[in-house]
Amino acid sequence: MALTRPRHRLIVVGDFAYIRNKGRRSFLGRLVEFLEGRYPKVEARELVGSGLAARAAKAQLAAVGGVVETDEQRLVVTQGDFYPLLTRDLAAASQRVVIYSPFITANRLGQLEPQLKAAVGRKVGIYVVTKTIEERSQRDQASYRGLEAVLGRWGIEVLHKRRMHEKLVLIDAILWSGSLNPLSYSETQEVMERRASARVVADYVRALRLEDLLTLAASEDSDCPICGAELAMAEGPAEPYWRCPSDDCDYTRNIGQPAPRDGLVVCASQGCGAPV
Repeated sequence: MALTRPRHRLIVVGDFAYIRNKGRRSFLGRLVEFLEGRYPKVEARELVGSGLAARAAKAQLAAVGGVVETDEQRLVVTQGDFYPLLTRDLAAASQRVVIYSPFITANRLGQLEPQLKAAVGRKVGIYVVTKTIEERSQRDQASYRGLEAVLGRWGIEVLHKRRMHEKLVLIDAILWSGSLNPLSYSETQEVMERRASARVVADYVRALRLEDLLTLAASEDSDCPICGAELAMAEGPAEPYWRCPSDDCDYTRNIGQPAPRDGLVVCASQGCGAPV
């Protein structure tokens, strides 16, 4: 067998944690256990020079076929054409990407991984807005926590919105909107519209109160002052508001209302912040 033939060096590349978990009693599992106990182990990313994500994204872009060139500023496509076009738009992102996707699957994240990582490497701010963990079924909560953790490791910030239904992607001055969950795999018939218009993107940002959501996420007031859970945006009769997603906590706060300090309501007048 091949393992008996090396004379100078043997390098084994793999997910050792996965092998130990899934194949402890297999030959490969025993081999990994043997090697780990006797020889040095390093993270694969430490052996690869900088720019790996960018090179992977470039290779994927070449595979799906070049750049977006349409005769119109407005384009309507079905799910079959959406992801190749979205991949190219992500490859051209330079400032900010915001993805509204109520549902997320590992398959779809895997498909978009090269472009998302490459964009992070270019210092593009990437945000994913999705449902709160508490709104998921008990069966799916662990899975979603894992997927959100993966996004976090990639350098993508996950924000939560209660009972959200929007399916949108905002890439600089490009808007994708329609019926398809951008981060979820589906075999159903879906339609997405692409608009290349800074004005349209600005209209959506204003209607969604997106800047308020991003500002809260970056502030020290992003957690519930009662239970410490991450606050989520929720839609109210007149405008959105902040709400604690925990079922055991009913804390809410209007957008623009200052957070309490040390358990006390503070003055909202011109940023005063003094106790009321």
